[in-house]
Amino acid sequence: DPVLRLSASVPPGRYRAPTYGFFVNTNQGDVRLREFSAEASLDVPLDQAARGTVRVEVRDGEGGRTQERVRVERPKFMGL
Repeated sequence: DPVLRLSASVPPGRYRAPTYGFFVNTNQGDVRLREFSAEASLDVPLDQAARGTVRVEVRDGEGGRTQERVRVERPKFMGL
C-alpha cells in the first residue's frame, strides 16, 4: 500500500531536545498519528493522510509547548 513518508528537522542548536508530533486535521477534528517523541520521521498510509491536512509540530523536550508547526495541504502530496 502507498505511504506518505514524513521527515522533520530543525537547525542544530535551535532546541536542546526537539520532539516531534504528527497529526492529520480532518473535518471531524485532529487525528494524532503519533505521540510526541524524538523520532523525526513517520510513514503514514496514504489513505489515512489523504483524510485532511498533515501537521507536524515541534516541541523542546517532553511536555513543552509547541514551538513550530508545519502544515502540508492534501493537494501537495496527493499529486505525487
